[in-house]
Amino acid sequence: GDVRTWRPPAGRIIVFVAAFPPCTHTAVSGARDFALKGGQMLRDALEIFEAARQAAAWSGAPYCIEQPAGVLSSIPHIGPPDHYFHPFHFTGWHRDDNYTKKTCLWTGNGFVMPKVKRARGLRKPDDRIHKTGPRKGAQADLRSKTPMGFARAVFHANRPRSSLVTTRLRLDLDQAPPGETLGATRLSPDQARKVRRRERRAARRLAKKLAG
Repeated sequence: GDVRTWRPPAGRIIVFVAAFPPCTHTAVSGARDFALKGGQMLRDALEIFEAARQAAAWSGAPYCIEQPAGVLSSIPHIGPPDHYFHPFHFTGWHRDDNYTKKTCLWTGNGFVMPKVKRARGLRKPDDRIHKTGPRKGAQADLRSKTPMGFARAVFHANRPRSSLVTTRLRLDLDQAPPGETLGATRLSPDQARKVRRRERRAARRLAKKLAG
């Protein structure tokens, strides 16, 4: 399935949503093939985009939906994006992103667009994406990957800052079985128990502070 069959996870707090619907049938890079694709492929792309937007809006969490420049902004019920950016706007977070690729963001639920942060001493942004062409394999991956600098900037602009929300997120650990995964690290049963004990103590301290 895809986002059209997605169901919210029970008992979990959603703190951020980022959606990247397929752009094969909507991006201007494939404009020369629009006539051949016809309306059915565009309809499928629109359904996925709208399902992503509905799920993101439902979550109550800040969200962004990313698409390269394309036909979506010309569709009345979607409208123009809330923000545009190029990867080189955030080379201050990741210097390797010194390239152009006009990207659109539809956002909501209090999403904070990070400020432009460019690194010093870099040359003029290159056009590596435009030179790859509509190919498959590694070059297709290059065209579709999310710029690391932008990802880091969005995280820092939208990460949860409420101690209460943070504690509620920590309490989710209590529902995870021994041997759980924390981030990219696989915890042993003993490590998981220690984490749960530490987080329960932190939760009790915060609850006591809030009650007093």
